[in-house]
Amino acid sequence: MLSTRRASTNYIIIYPNFAKVSEDLSPGTHTMKHYLFCLCICLCCFHANAQVPNSSFELWDSTAGYLSPVGWDNLNALTNPTGINTCERIAPGYSGDFYLALNTETIPGMGILPGIAACGKLDPVTHYPVSGFPFTGRPQVLAGMWQYMPFHVADSGHIAILLSKWNTISSSRDTVAFSSYKLPGMVMTWTQFQIGLNYRDTSTPDSAMIYLTASSASPVAYSFLWVDDLALRDSIPPTTQIKGLTNNQLSTALYPNPAKEQTTLRYSAISNSDITVTINDMDGRCIKSLKFQVYNGTNELPLNTTGILPGLYFIRTTGGEETTQLKLIID
Repeated sequence: MLSTRRASTNYIIIYPNFAKVSEDLSPGTHTMKHYLFCLCICLCCFHANAQVPNSSFELWDSTAGYLSPVGWDNLNALTNPTGINTCERIAPGYSGDFYLALNTETIPGMGILPGIAACGKLDPVTHYPVSGFPFTGRPQVLAGMWQYMPFHVADSGHIAILLSKWNTISSSRDTVAFSSYKLPGMVMTWTQFQIGLNYRDTSTPDSAMIYLTASSASPVAYSFLWVDDLALRDSIPPTTQIKGLTNNQLSTALYPNPAKEQTTLRYSAISNSDITVTINDMDGRCIKSLKFQVYNGTNELPLNTTGILPGLYFIRTTGGEETTQLKLIID
């Protein structure tokens, strides 16, 4: 089900020409070639939506016994029986209460599965997208806020965007615009992004699909992709401010990570100030809170993790109006 606001129960079966779409993909995007060659979209008809459904990930459903972002399918139905979710609601969001966290995890009996989310529905067997949402615009970019980290240089997340239109003459689905973006390096603070769409013709689309994954086809455990405030638009407004880049806090890092009894938070600042560092579990509960005075330049702040159970945690650093969040794995 795509949305609780559906206006009808009619369905259109969509078959995009992915062979043609994939011709323009760079060699570095071979993983998305494989994903998108196999994609077909089953679109539920309702009133056209001018934007991405649940774009700020504020709406989550728990009727199946686990949290899932409304309008976005994921692998939690598959992994939740093992006690692990690869798609999570984390607070606070960049601008609201929550953001989408996709985590690549080792699932007992299944191996390593990537964090995946599609705006619509995923095939439960192939994990390829099989649905999208109505869309009639011709935007230039997919924009939003993100953080991401491949746990190994061999791994990389991907984001794909497809706009398509039903061709009544050929009874097939024509690609209007398509982009596949391989995430480079890492971004450890909330950063604004825009991914340009490559248009194939001048038609007005009638549907869109967005696909997010934290890993490649050969996933590495602990790679992650965090996303918030998605929008399909002509451009990013020049007045938009990017948090975490211009005020007191310049950069943060943790080492070692994974850690056992202690890790060190490397914190760069451009002025003397006080900051608060909290260690939070996956449910957002504060396990430990520490206060530090930092000085202009690079600060090395020891964090004692003795007595904290092994698992995945979030280190949240707050100074003034600036907040960043890093993942910490405790062995």
